[in-house]
Amino acid sequence: MNKSLWVGVGLTLLVVIVALFGPLFTPYTPKDQVKVSYQGTELLAPPVKPGAEHWFGTDKWGYDIFTQLMYGAKYTLGAVVGVAAARTLLGGGIGLLLGFTRNQARSKWNFNFASGVPMFIIVFFFMYGFSVNSSLSPVQLTVILCAVFVVLGTPSVVSVVQNKTWEIRKREYIEAAISVGAGRGRILLRHIVPHLKESLLMLFVNELILALTMFGQLGIFNLFVGGTTKTLDPVLYAPRVGEWAGLVANARNYVDYNQWMLLFPMSAYMTVLLGFFLLSKGLESKYRNQYSKAPHL
Repeated sequence: MNKSLWVGVGLTLLVVIVALFGPLFTPYTPKDQVKVSYQGTELLAPPVKPGAEHWFGTDKWGYDIFTQLMYGAKYTLGAVVGVAAARTLLGGGIGLLLGFTRNQARSKWNFNFASGVPMFIIVFFFMYGFSVNSSLSPVQLTVILCAVFVVLGTPSVVSVVQNKTWEIRKREYIEAAISVGAGRGRILLRHIVPHLKESLLMLFVNELILALTMFGQLGIFNLFVGGTTKTLDPVLYAPRVGEWAGLVANARNYVDYNQWMLLFPMSAYMTVLLGFFLLSKGLESKYRNQYSKAPHL
């Protein structure tokens, strides 16, 4: 039994359910805020510890953390899946075409340079002006950020798929199909894509991990998916939506006190990251075992 694959599928499905139906499980909205007040003789002020009223507590501004996670899941999952899918489809399509005609285009179309591009630095400086105190909506900012990730990350996918396609292209049955007059489209769809489907699926899952990790790195530098709100007196940065990587990065200073503000977002972020990682390992194990079975005599 492939435990890694099944656990990865289970964790990923859990995140999908939260992204689709999460807001139904919380009595609050993202705009509901705990204000400084007195309850009897006790002063109530944010951050509020986890309890019956606020299951995961509140952040330092008084916003319910559980509510932020429930509403922010769709940004986390949507952005990550969107980036990974676009990179895989776009890069895979280009890589297939270039790999099939590599003998003519090899010297002209070489995408290996992309491995040395400092993607994080480019994304940060390009998006900073868009994201901080922007008049654009969180959805618009998320789309722009994802588009930048796709543009910068697609060349590396093209390089991988191009090389794999070229290796398949050199096989005898492909040469035989070409010799009998089979068209390029037929060869790609009937002979090459079926041999690449496992690699493309693995590539997609690895792109999920890469995108999620990059969102976390950007959050450390106060650039959040969905936009950043910045105040000047004092200088503070806050995510506009409860995207999980942004919540973790925004609460990174609470390791020594009020740990719940970091613990719950970190647990959510690690759950989705672990799910993708186990999916990758499970698929790798599945395909390795599938193609390494010895014939029975």
